[in-house]
Amino acid sequence: MQAVTDQQGAEVSGFLLEIVERLRDAASDLAVEAADEIERLMAEHDDYVIRANANVCELNREIERLRAHIDTLVQERDAERQTYNDAIARHLSEIKRLKAENKRLREDVEILRGATTFFAGELDPRNR
Repeated sequence: MQAVTDQQGAEVSGFLLEIVERLRDAASDLAVEAADEIERLMAEHDDYVIRANANVCELNREIERLRAHIDTLVQERDAERQTYNDAIARHLSEIKRLKAENKRLREDVEILRGATTFFAGELDPRNR
C-alpha cells in the first residue's frame, strides 16, 4: 500500500471541502426553490380558498332564495287548501239542505197522493 503524501492529503481535503461547499450551495438553492414552491402553492391554495368561499356564499344566497320561494309556495298552497275546504264545506251544507228539502217534498208528494186517492174515491159516483 502506498502512503499518502501531505500534498495528496491536502488536495483530497481541498477537493472534499469544495464538494462540501458545492453541496451547501446546492442545498441552499434547493431550499430557496422549495421556499418559492411552497409560497406559490400557498398562494394557489389561498386563491382556491377564496374562490371556494365565494362559491359557498353564492350557494347560501341561492339556498335562502329557494327557502323563501318554498315558503311562499307553502303559504299559497295553504291558502288554496283553505279556499278548497271552505268551498267543500259550502257544498256539503248545500247538499244537506237539498237532501232535507227533497225529503220534505217526497213527504208532501205522499200526502198529496193519499189526498188525491181519498178525494178521487169521494168524488166517484159509484161510491155514493
